[in-house]
Amino acid sequence: MNVANSLWNNGLSIVISIWIKSPDKEVNFKSKLIEWSQKSKLEVSFELIEQFLDHDSNPVFQTEVRIEGLPAGTGTGYSKKESQQNAAQMAIKKVKDPTFMSTIEEIKIQHSATETETEMEVELDDRF
Repeated sequence: MNVANSLWNNGLSIVISIWIKSPDKEVNFKSKLIEWSQKSKLEVSFELIEQFLDHDSNPVFQTEVRIEGLPAGTGTGYSKKESQQNAAQMAIKKVKDPTFMSTIEEIKIQHSATETETEMEVELDDRF
């Protein structure tokens, strides 16, 4: 089994376990996504991309989730927490897509190669 399939299977199992364990219970999608990313050794970030007022002057927040720097989901809510939860829920659905996970794996490999190159450059600089 290649790494992309393994990551996809991990993503699918997280979605299934969320649904089976708590069909009527509120789920903390952000925590589930972070837990999955740590197990999969993938970088996940939550970026506040927009903040504005709705027609009743209530604050509205829009958050984007990035996995290995690639946009994975956006969410909107009346609090930062709500927008992050909605974005994480969308990202969890996205990790079920094998094409998306293949792209994530390619990016991870590129990041790893870049880090290795940088480490080698630092070692060379330290010698001279």
